[in-house]
Amino acid sequence: MRTILIALLMSFATQAGAEFMTYKDLKNLKHIEVIIQDSAKNACWTNLTESRKYAEEKLRVAGATLFRPDRDEKVQGEYYGLVIEVRSRRSKTFNTCYGSMRIAISTPFSLNGRMHEATGFAYSSIFSGFRENVNKGVIESIQEFFEQSKNGFALE
Repeated sequence: MRTILIALLMSFATQAGAEFMTYKDLKNLKHIEVIIQDSAKNACWTNLTESRKYAEEKLRVAGATLFRPDRDEKVQGEYYGLVIEVRSRRSKTFNTCYGSMRIAISTPFSLNGRMHEATGFAYSSIFSGFRENVNKGVIESIQEFFEQSKNGFALE
């Protein structure tokens, strides 16, 4: 029951982020960087480089300009991050991976002297039962993130 409630709440959170940005807006983003946050344990996620390259290619196809650390600066209001965060563990009992992932486009900003983060749109998912790892699921989730941004995160 708790898992169903969490999935439902995550679904609503995804829906709420859609009003701020859509797929068409990606072409206006300059200096967007794919940021990997790996909180996966026991080899549950092993294709981090492939996931980064796949997300970067999806951004290029959408018309976004990727951040180049050798040439660009992280200027507030001009810098964005596509954050891919995977949190997972391997169950010792069943030898399967379970956890969650979140993909979001956000930008830092300062308000009243404090740094905050604004999110344009986000996609979250939970998973369990992967025997080897969640690599295929992460790639599929990145693809779904971009597909849902095209559809405006419509409720089905």
